Amino acid sequence: MKLAIVTGTSRGLGRAAAETLIHQKYHVMGMGRSQPKGFPKTDAYDHLVIDLAEIQTGAVLLKTRLEKLCSPEVSEVCFIHNASFFGPVGMLPTLTPEDTLRGIQVNLTSAIILSQILLEVLSDKGIPLKMIYISSPAAVNAIPGANLYCIAKAGIEMLARGIESEAKYFKGSVKSIAFRPGRIDTDMQAEIRNYSKDQFPLVERYREFHRTDQLRSAESVARVLCDELVKKDVESGRIYSIDEFVF
Repeated sequence: MKLAIVTGTSRGLGRAAAETLIHQKYHVMGMGRSQPKGFPKTDAYDHLVIDLAEIQTGAVLLKTRLEKLCSPEVSEVCFIHNASFFGPVGMLPTLTPEDTLRGIQVNLTSAIILSQILLEVLSDKGIPLKMIYISSPAAVNAIPGANLYCIAKAGIEMLARGIESEAKYFKGSVKSIAFRPGRIDTDMQAEIRNYSKDQFPLVERYREFHRTDQLRSAESVARVLCDELVKKDVESGRIYSIDEFVF
């Protein structure tokens, strides 16, 4: 059995990726704050309710579920860390310490802790593990009003590289990459367009992306993600971009 673990399956790219992988005969364990509404009922999907803002509790739940799921029938595991939010939005001096801590915990710390659990459980079992972290050009481009998001995405890419640097010390095969999927027509984009210019000075640029059809569908990006990075071999430690596959 091929197992995929996908965070943020309630909507957007995470949901589209989960649906695509089910069609490609993967068993999918989704993670999110709530069950995906209207998701097709199938024995090939399990959902683990985790709030990334409460990652300590979530880590315990994930470890317990993994120990049960990873039977001898599991031939490989692919982890897609997609869950994030474009926030907190605002110039850095306007954000409270609570805003900052929550933004970094949801967008970066949770990814680190979930990865630690996966590596602990699966490397001991010797099950091949591929880890794909959804990143963004924001990892290398500062965005006024969204710099906590940029900082977190930079950390996500270094996490992928950091795991690769340690992979040779693990018992099982581990490959780790990041993927920049480009602009996607999701609820996150819709939320961004609703910010004021005081909160987010570049909001008009994001509204223009929508007006001029510069957003790809979540389904089309999920197909690239699954066909090119999940199913095929990858160069561990590399940062991939959708522009390599879609012209």
